[in-house]
Amino acid sequence: MESCAATACSRSRAKRGRYCKSHSKKLNKYGHPLGRPIPRNWLFHFAAQAMPVIVAHSTDHPGIKLALGELQSLLGAPHVLLGSRAGDHIARIAATAIEPRYVLAMVASVALFDRDQPRFLRDAKAYRFAIARAVLSLAPCPRSIAPRSRALDAIGSLMVTRYSALLAVILAAIDTTDRQARERAAAMSAPLPTL
Repeated sequence: MESCAATACSRSRAKRGRYCKSHSKKLNKYGHPLGRPIPRNWLFHFAAQAMPVIVAHSTDHPGIKLALGELQSLLGAPHVLLGSRAGDHIARIAATAIEPRYVLAMVASVALFDRDQPRFLRDAKAYRFAIARAVLSLAPCPRSIAPRSRALDAIGSLMVTRYSALLAVILAAIDTTDRQARERAAAMSAPLPTL
């Protein structure tokens, strides 16, 4: 029997597919056979960085305003844009009264994490799965109805295609805010002029 196609794995492949059971499970869960979850504390750390930018610009920035409106309509009728399984998971988020700005903050948190840890998410599929998993983590579900790979890919693809340009704006605004904070801190720590 052939061995698993994952790097440094010598286990035998499953009956169907290129990977052993363990790596097939990771592929279906994280989008890559060597994938792993983004630590929740990192996600919430980066979401906390993104949220003030989203809230501050939610009324005056047309892109953020449009994205929040689209997310509101997605949460209102998830089966229109997504299939039945992916729509069911988005409907679960809507049932818990999660606001669109939190969904957008979780999408932005994955983008921030990917910028901070560029080798963690190994490819575009893992990035899409991470976004979907971050969004769905807002309303945890029991293992019996955990999202399958098609649902994760559908949700992640929708978020990436709709909001990738907006994520660049949010990341630039966060960079500007960080730079201004560093400049203020440097100005405060500069020695005072002597008279």
